[in-house]
This record gives sequence, C-alpha cells and structure tokens, in this order.
Amino acid sequence: MNKSLFTTLFLVLILMVSSCSPIRNAILRGRANYSLAVDFPSLPNNKQNGKLLHHEIIDTITKKEIIDFFPEKKGIDIRTFVRHDVQIIRVFYSSDNRNEDLVVSGLVAIPIQENQETLQHYQYHHGTLLPISLPLGPVGIDAPSLYDGKEYKHRHFETRIMGLVPASFGYFTSLPDYAGYSISKDKEHSYGIARDLAQQSVDMILASNELAQQLGFSLDKKLLLSGWSEGAYASLATQKLLEEKYTEYPVLKNALLAGPFHFTRFIESVINEKRTMFLPIYNWAFYNAIVSSDLDLEHKKIWKYKVNNQLDALAVPSEKPKRVYKKQFLKEFTHNPQNVFRNYAISELNLHKGWQPKGIIHFYTGTEDEIVPSFNSMDAYEGLKAEGAEVYFTAFEGESHLSATQDFLLEMMQFYKN
Repeated sequence: MNKSLFTTLFLVLILMVSSCSPIRNAILRGRANYSLAVDFPSLPNNKQNGKLLHHEIIDTITKKEIIDFFPEKKGIDIRTFVRHDVQIIRVFYSSDNRNEDLVVSGLVAIPIQENQETLQHYQYHHGTLLPISLPLGPVGIDAPSLYDGKEYKHRHFETRIMGLVPASFGYFTSLPDYAGYSISKDKEHSYGIARDLAQQSVDMILASNELAQQLGFSLDKKLLLSGWSEGAYASLATQKLLEEKYTEYPVLKNALLAGPFHFTRFIESVINEKRTMFLPIYNWAFYNAIVSSDLDLEHKKIWKYKVNNQLDALAVPSEKPKRVYKKQFLKEFTHNPQNVFRNYAISELNLHKGWQPKGIIHFYTGTEDEIVPSFNSMDAYEGLKAEGAEVYFTAFEGESHLSATQDFLLEMMQFYKN
C-alpha cells in the first residue's frame, strides 16, 4: 500500500522513540523547544472558563496558497472547496486541565468574504502530537496556534488541510491546541482524557464567539465538529459535554476519523500484543488514564521501569508490553471485573456507548489502520446506534491510520454539505 511522505515520517518517528537510541535519551531530557513572542496573558480574577484573553492576527492566506500548501495530495482535487482567502488568528483563552486553571491557545481561521455577519462554526480537533522537539512531525511544534501561514512541507499537516480548506470553503474554523502545547507547553498534556480535551475544546468555542463579536460578526451557535485519532476522541467527548452542559450550542454534525472510542477494549488489545512499535504512544495514554483517575495507584506496581511523568511514559524500554508492565497489574486489569482502575476507565474514558448523542455522527476508519484498530469506530457506531443516535459508518478500503486522512477530508466536506 502506498503511503504519503507524512505517513512515512510518522512511522520513522515512532520507531526512533521506541528504540534505545539518542532520541529516547532526548525524550528523557525534556519537552518541546519552542516559544511564542507574546506576553503571557493573565487569567481572569474570578474563575471563568472560555474567556478570550488575547488574540493576534498572524497572516492572510490566499486561495492559491491554500492549494499550494497541500503537497501531499494523492490525485484528489480540493479546488472545489477553496473559495475564499483566509485570515488566521492566534487566540489565548482561559480553561482548565487536571483541575488546574490555566491559559491555553488555539488557532482561528476566518474566510474573507463580503458578508461576514453570520458564519457557521466548524471546530477541528487535531491528532497525536508528541510533546518533544524533533525535526520530524507530528510533534509539539505542529500545534495549530504555532502555524505562521508560511511553512507547508512536512509541518502542520492537519492545520493546512483540515483547517485552511474548510475555512476557505466558508466556515469559521477553530482549532484548539489543548493543554500541553504552545502557550501551555510547560504543562502535561492530558492525552486521551475525555473531560479535559472536551472542556478545553468547549472553552475555545466560547472564546471564539467572543472573538467574533470583537471583530464585528456573529457565529451560528449550531456547530460542526470533526477530529482525527486523538482528535476524533476529543471531538466526540466535546459533543457529549456540549449536549450535557452547554445546550445553547447544539451539534449539527460530527465527522470522526479513527478515534480510540472504546478505550478499555483498545488497552486490552495493546497489552495482549507480543510486540508493538506504537507502545510509546499507547503507554502515554495509559499513563494519563492512571494519573487522571485520582485513585492514588502506585506506579511501581504498574510499570517495570520508573515512570514519573509523560516523558518517562513515552520512553518505554521495550516494544513488548510484558517487559513494560507488571504481570499482576495486567492480570487484574484484564481479568478482574472489580478492578477499580478498569471500572474508572469504563465509566470515564469509554465513549462508545452509555449516552445518546443528539447531533448526527459519521464514523470513518481505514481498514488497514495499524495504530487505532477499526473496531473502535465500529464499536462506537454500533453502541451509539443502539442508544438511538443517528450515526453512519464508512471504512476506507486499504487505507492506514494516516493515509485515510485525505479521503476523510473529501467525505467530511460532503457530509457537512448534505
């Protein structure tokens, strides 16, 4: 199967991360090395999530540039969707992460057209970005707010494609960084934690509405959502939070590519593998699940090596789960229905059933997805359909976790239009 250069770079990056090499040592030494040339905005005196704290206009990107900024295209024509020049704006707003108030960041892309009074709001949730500094992506320097409108080769793939193209089509587009990137890079990213990803995304929706008012136009409160990989999980979690607590912002449609929606089954499939080259990112998600549980679990009873933070979690000493995790912990998680951590994961991290979405959801997956197994999307489709939701499912034949993204873009745009 042919894969894009972006796919190849990602696979090489994971191989380097999971090997006993200078790259692994770099992970242990520190996180991403980048900075923003902006004074750090202050949080509101009273706790207020979703407050716009600061924004700065970065650049205007022309229609031609948007097309040219897509060197990965594999015979698909995006010109149908490229209708307007786009202005990109970096935003900073208040939110929280692991119950801590903080400033987070994101990118807004606005179509430049004659009538700017009311725009449809589309929010895209990016996939996994490793919190390290390496020349290959996707890593921390690919966070949406760090996009400057100029770089396009091997960098900011999702921002260029999933952000600029829908914005050029006519959607007001918001792309949250999530905590742990850009302005909040000194915090740990709550990788794969529904409540934190959802809150930070909802707070950007609130801040985006304030930005629109400041710029002199309004947003339709009915939302279009989307995401890929971790971002697909974040997008579904965002819909759930909106429909539970922010009902004034109804979700019209949500397009989701390859998210780990059935967390417990996904983790079980990983720890039962003999070997997997993607164990660093799986273990990162596992670490965050342990930390977010607030169950005070002893790390020395979980891992066979020292894990104190997310960088330790990424720097696994082996690709074999049995050499990374304690045998008793694996046995308890997989075979004991009373295991407290397993029950926490079922109640707080599984999104594939147990609630009834109101907005329409379309799940997408590649049949050859080697990173997030397709059963996640199928389980979510079947589980939420049984709950009474209007859901759809599409499998891209022969496509991998990464190569499916371009087909997904076209399918997503058609899904929104229809």
